[in-house]
Amino acid sequence: MGKVLKVREVGDPILEKQCDEVNITNNNEDIIDIIEDLKSTLEYGTGLGIAAPQIGVDKRIIVVGAKKENIKYNVNNKSQILNFTFVIK
Repeated sequence: MGKVLKVREVGDPILEKQCDEVNITNNNEDIIDIIEDLKSTLEYGTGLGIAAPQIGVDKRIIVVGAKKENIKYNVNNKSQILNFTFVIK
């Protein structure tokens, strides 16, 4: 299980820079730890997604997902859980 980290706010320099690409053929324990931290931070909050720079990590990684109670829009009055998906570039 990852750590819940502080989400960076507007004006933080890391949010304004182009982050480093991640070599997906060389996913190591550090990348897995970043993904776990992103998942934990996202689960703690109310968003639908989070990117690595938002937790202070200079990598092109995003995690998308939501708990059922966080979904504001639904189809046919049925909310569904959005399973976690991660993207590495």
